[in-house]
Amino acid sequence: MEESTILILNSLAALLTAMVSAILGMGGGITLLAVMVILLPVKTVVPLHGIIQLLSNSTRLFLFRKSIFWPHVGRFAATALPCSLAGISLVKILDPASMRFLFGVFILFSLYVPIRKISSLSRITRSFYLAGALAGSISLVVGATGPIIAPFFLNKDLRKDQIIATKATCQALVHVLKIPLFGLVLSFQFQDYTWLLVCMGTAVIVGTWFGKQILSKYVSERVFLLLYQALLTIVGLRLVIVGWGSI
Repeated sequence: MEESTILILNSLAALLTAMVSAILGMGGGITLLAVMVILLPVKTVVPLHGIIQLLSNSTRLFLFRKSIFWPHVGRFAATALPCSLAGISLVKILDPASMRFLFGVFILFSLYVPIRKISSLSRITRSFYLAGALAGSISLVVGATGPIIAPFFLNKDLRKDQIIATKATCQALVHVLKIPLFGLVLSFQFQDYTWLLVCMGTAVIVGTWFGKQILSKYVSERVFLLLYQALLTIVGLRLVIVGWGSI
């Protein structure tokens, strides 16, 4: 496939998936990761995806900045930083297939097991300290951590714009932490992909803006939560099936 074709396809995917994330608060990152795995060398995908998702989440953060729920962000950040450092070791020893399966089980468990009736489990699965620890630890391994932390935002009495804004802020923080680790510790040469990053970065900014317009005009709170849970279910099932098949 020609370089120009790869550039166009990646940029188009970045545009459309950014719109999805701006509308639903999730789904875009993991979809973009799947497209990039097909079009780019596997070893380049996670670090490049990190740059693009940092731009995507930062754009959502800016557009929804008045809706960020900072207490959740603070708890998330407290564990994300130290666990990101631990992730340097994990990236060399963990099996991505097994992790995808386990994360898929976790997502489905959080959605459908009545954990609110079990106080000890409810505290664990609703803890943003745990969300930060999970995201920080595995971001270098799996790339897209959005679906992993998405269940933590349910049952928190947050509005749709608060979910999108707070989740984007948490994810941006994870990408800010992991990108220097790829460059300084794992010696990834980001400058070799400057033109691709510029085109895809521009696409996610434009896509996020359009997605916000659709969210504010056409998606109600009830519809947002239904779509959010439906998409999370699909992602969880896919992680379980693909992960199980690769183990």
